[in-house]
Amino acid sequence: MTGKNRLIHSELPGGVSLGLIENIRKGLSLKEVYISSFARYGFSGAKQLLAYRAKKKRPVDAPYIIKVAKLENIQKEYRATIDVKPNFRDSNMLHGKIFSSRDRDSGVTWGALVFAHAGNSINWKEPMTLKSVIYGTPPWIPRHYGKGALPSDEVTVLTDAKLEKCFRSVFNKLDVPHKGHRWEKRSIVSLYKKYFRGRVGEKRLKIILGKNSDRMRFVFGEAEIHNPIKYFQRIVDSVNTPTGIVHGDLHTDNVVLDGHYDPTLIDFAWGHINRDILVDYVLMENTIRFNNFPRSIVLEEQRFVDEALLDYDGTSKVLSKSFNDRRIGQCYHRMAKAIKIIRGKAKDIIGSKLTGERYLLTQFLVLYGLIRYPDYDQIVATRALGLIAKRLADKRHFL
Repeated sequence: MTGKNRLIHSELPGGVSLGLIENIRKGLSLKEVYISSFARYGFSGAKQLLAYRAKKKRPVDAPYIIKVAKLENIQKEYRATIDVKPNFRDSNMLHGKIFSSRDRDSGVTWGALVFAHAGNSINWKEPMTLKSVIYGTPPWIPRHYGKGALPSDEVTVLTDAKLEKCFRSVFNKLDVPHKGHRWEKRSIVSLYKKYFRGRVGEKRLKIILGKNSDRMRFVFGEAEIHNPIKYFQRIVDSVNTPTGIVHGDLHTDNVVLDGHYDPTLIDFAWGHINRDILVDYVLMENTIRFNNFPRSIVLEEQRFVDEALLDYDGTSKVLSKSFNDRRIGQCYHRMAKAIKIIRGKAKDIIGSKLTGERYLLTQFLVLYGLIRYPDYDQIVATRALGLIAKRLADKRHFL
């Protein structure tokens, strides 16, 4: 129980005011509410909470998701969610309003949005994201999972067939917003600035590359690469782009699963009505390759995978390879099956105008910005950036 309010139960994370939660409780018409954290990976730094209807101080029913951040950031997310809501059925923001409360101690005004937790049923009270089921059980859990970040001590692993069905369901949800796309010349800066966040990614790459950061081509991680910093600096200012409505932040922690493993998309803070729709495909691919994948890898085998995936249909090479470690090999094969679905869906939506190199360009630009996050495997992601840059630099005519 928190403070003197006997209608709010559980301890609140630091920085979240009791007054804000009380406003939400009243807005949801809940007599009692039980609050817990929703541990998940995200780029915005906002807090995610779960709000359950409570009875006798214990949570009951499926929870609501509460997104909490400083009021100005919540206002931006509110506008983005409203913009894309007609095209994403999962954009289930409740009440169409912002809850807010000023913290007396810090003077900060906090804002919150409340979403129906459509990904769960009454019989599945503990939220589960796609990240928690994609690769395996301990010790094959990515090292960035912290204590309490998983729905249980053991991680449920979907069968390959169920995992493929889940990924198809996720990307089928993009049919409506993406089918209205159009090709147009667009500025790279305007399209991807949210992912770049200034030059933070470049600064991280300079640290990783060290003395090689001023060279054009060199060997890194047992592979010849083209310096991603040099390539980024030479990219033309604008490119022909399939633009349309995007989720904008589609990664495995923004896909919530119910007890039948049916997916629901959450967190539309980066949604937009006029962005490169390839972002939704490459961000998911980058996440399962460089963020979620187990760190216990052999660089030589990882190089084979990354070089194979330079080809749009390169997943077949990965699926046919026998890896030295059976368990890691299973992870590579699961990853390849997911990527085959992702890339196949992108091709279905965009059609013959989508080339492998155009897909790689968006993948490069998004990864160039996201590599600043320590949860990404810095060495593997840097080498992949260099391999992509090498392929694109050798085929500059495609732009």
